[in-house]
Amino acid sequence: LRDTLERLIDFGRLNRGDIRFTAVCVDLETGDEVVFDTAQGEVAPEHLLATSAITPVFPPVEIGGRLLCDPGFT
Repeated sequence: LRDTLERLIDFGRLNRGDIRFTAVCVDLETGDEVVFDTAQGEVAPEHLLATSAITPVFPPVEIGGRLLCDPGFT
């Protein structure tokens, strides 16, 4: 999935801010919603992997010491 994201998405353009992009995932340990937003910082492939981490097909993604997954788990 990472290879596909990097091949199809121009992350430089995405993060330039022409159009705002927001992705949401959930912290597996706390249940807290975690938001990645180009208005707040850069969005990288890891962030999109976390939002699509549906176990067991795609494992949770660790970002900033937190295990993150698809928000549908809440």
